[in-house]
Amino acid sequence: MMGADVIDAGEADTSEVNMYFQVRDTNVRLLGSIHRFPAGDRGMPEWALAAIEWPSEVIFEAIPGSITDYVKPPAGELPRALSQNLSDRLAPSWPYAGGPLGPFASLHPWAIAALTPSIRLAWSANEGIEAAFTSRANHRGIPIRYLETGEALARLFDEVPIGEIETALGILLDDEPSAQHRLLEMYNAWHDQDAEAFAIVASQQAMFQLPGIRRKILAERNMTWVPSVEALLGNGHPTLVVVGALHLQGPDSLIKYLGRDVDRII
Repeated sequence: MMGADVIDAGEADTSEVNMYFQVRDTNVRLLGSIHRFPAGDRGMPEWALAAIEWPSEVIFEAIPGSITDYVKPPAGELPRALSQNLSDRLAPSWPYAGGPLGPFASLHPWAIAALTPSIRLAWSANEGIEAAFTSRANHRGIPIRYLETGEALARLFDEVPIGEIETALGILLDDEPSAQHRLLEMYNAWHDQDAEAFAIVASQQAMFQLPGIRRKILAERNMTWVPSVEALLGNGHPTLVVVGALHLQGPDSLIKYLGRDVDRII
């Protein structure tokens, strides 16, 4: 049976944050997800399987695939260009040129950065949290809603400094084995609800190391989500809010901005 211990919202930091919480004295739980499982995964952990059986409503970040309508600039506009060095390393093996995403040079740099790990790293055939939870929610007949639109997410991505996008891509391309290893380490720590190990690996990710990426992809989205999460607190329905696990980490986490005490579910 799951238990709980207490985290004060005013004191929570990266070392204290886990993966699954109850917002104290409310009907809302927060779950940190892994969007896609890496090769070598151990499947869905028991605590996550139990979590999806609890709510009568599930809230995810954005509709899957909704951002793909915005990976290119409007007709007649050119995207910001990556450095020639990165373009030379990525463009020749770009696999989407003949598909709906189109050629490498037509995409926003953030879209290239978001797609590159899917191309260069090894992934499991097992579903990540969102896909598995969506399937189970549909089977149970419970509603699914979303915190943001693909358009809003794309606007934030457009504001990430291109120098930081290039740095993040360079880190991946310069040492793909290490990137793969970190991905599996993060998944294993998440699977085991090992908050300390997860915090260490999370601190090594570009989202935490590069301030512009961290601000746009994590902090600003967390702040934007707070009113929507607050509106759920009094609806009386068991509601599970599922966001990427990195959104529940560090001094600019969703928990910090929400400003409420949480009970860690273990």
